[in-house]
Parts: sequence; structure tokens; C-alpha cells
Amino acid sequence: MNSEEIDGLKLIIELSRKGVIKITSEEIDFLENIVKRGTMPTLDDSNYNKFNEIIDKVYNKMDHEQANRNKQRLSKIDNLHTKKFKQFLINKVLNDLLLLNTDENVINTIKEISEKSDFFSLDLTSAIKLVKQNLNKDITLKKEELKLLISDCLSQYDGAMNDATRQAFEFNDLLYIGNTCADSRPICTHIKETYNGRLTLNQLESILNEYCPNGIPSEEMITYQTINGIQRTSTKGSGMIIGTTVENFSQFRGGKGCRHTAIWTKHRNS
Repeated sequence: MNSEEIDGLKLIIELSRKGVIKITSEEIDFLENIVKRGTMPTLDDSNYNKFNEIIDKVYNKMDHEQANRNKQRLSKIDNLHTKKFKQFLINKVLNDLLLLNTDENVINTIKEISEKSDFFSLDLTSAIKLVKQNLNKDITLKKEELKLLISDCLSQYDGAMNDATRQAFEFNDLLYIGNTCADSRPICTHIKETYNGRLTLNQLESILNEYCPNGIPSEEMITYQTINGIQRTSTKGSGMIIGTTVENFSQFRGGKGCRHTAIWTKHRNS
């Protein structure tokens, strides 16, 4: 056997022992003996038929499992574009914002508007104007508070769609877009300064384990440097939303009012 054939059999054995490929322990032992012997069974070998049956079984199982994964993936991709799924995301975002003690009157108004028009595709100025026109009660929020709430609605919806896109397309790289400023939160500053806003799924998991372990913003105090050498002291999880995980990071990002955009992509720019 050449080195590629040996490596191929070793990979099949390894994946089988991990349960990725479903063959019996007897079949695994048989393949290990082939590797130890260093020669493939030939046509006149008594093990020839058994060897080919195992290899056919491996590839058939792999093809079937891959086909199922592709089918599930395509279903998720198609689902992204349905009106039903978009409404599901809208409801999720609005409910999440209500849990943050935001103005219920404004949230309900946005919900009513979104049922009649494509509110979440509007720019911020147009969205604010439309909400003001449709509010049933007097606005109790100050101008900047209303702007921040509507901005959060739009950005969190875009983020929730990005999170769903990551799962559908199995993206593993993240671009964290936007500049840091004097009051940027610890996690945002860390991502931008340490990773230049470009990180992998595994790196994000590691960061969240430190800044928001198990979805709970860390209370550990740190002193960190923002732009122009300005130093700030706060908790690591300052500003973050309870429940922030890898699965919803594009939606929640650094927390309420976060000005960054988190976009999942296939290949990370270097």
C-alpha cells in the first residue's frame, strides 16, 4: 500500500472509533490488521471480498449521512427567505428587547408596523419617523432614547438574521465591524484591539467564556485601554446582555446600544 492508502484507512479507523462512521468493532479490527500488514487484499486473497464490503459500507454510510446534512442545510437556507421565518425573528427581537425593560408602547407600535410593512429594511431616520407617526400614546422617551431603542431594533434584527445565516451556511469566521471609542465596552475593545475585528468561532467561544461565561456577564473587574490611551475600569461583562452566547452574538454583540456589527462569513479576511 502507498502512504495515501494507509492514511485513508487510518482515518476511517479513527473516525469509526469516534463513532463518526458506523461500522462494527470487528470490522475496525479487520482494517487495523490490514494497516499492520501493509498490503491491500488482492483478488485471490480470502479477505478480498470482506475488505471491499467494509469499504463500500463506509462510503455508502458517509454518502447517506452527507446527503442528510446537505438536505437539512438547504432547508435552513430556504427558510431564511420565508415571510414566516422573518416574522419569527422580528418577534424574537422585540420580545428580547422587552426583557431589557424597554418602552412597551414603542415596541408594540413597531410590531404593528412590521405586520403591515417592511419596517426592518428602513434606514434609521425613516424608521424613527414612521414610529412617531404611529404611536398611539404620547412619547415618554427622550429623543435620543427613542433613537437608541429603534436603532437597537434594527441592528438586533440584522444580527439575528446573521446568526441564522451562520447556522444555515455553517460559517465559522466573524467580522466585527465598527470603530472603538472612549466608552467602548470591554469585550468590544478586546475583539477590535486583540483580533483586529477578525476572529473564528472557536476564538469567540473562548472570549465569551471569559467575558460572559454561561451567558452571565462577568463581574471580574479589569482596567483596559480604549482609544487615545484612555483607561477605563469596569467589570469584564460591562454592558453585555444576560444570555449572550455564540448562537446569538450577532444579535446582542456588546449589549444594549452596541454600535458594532457582527457578520459571519465563510472565510476570514487576513
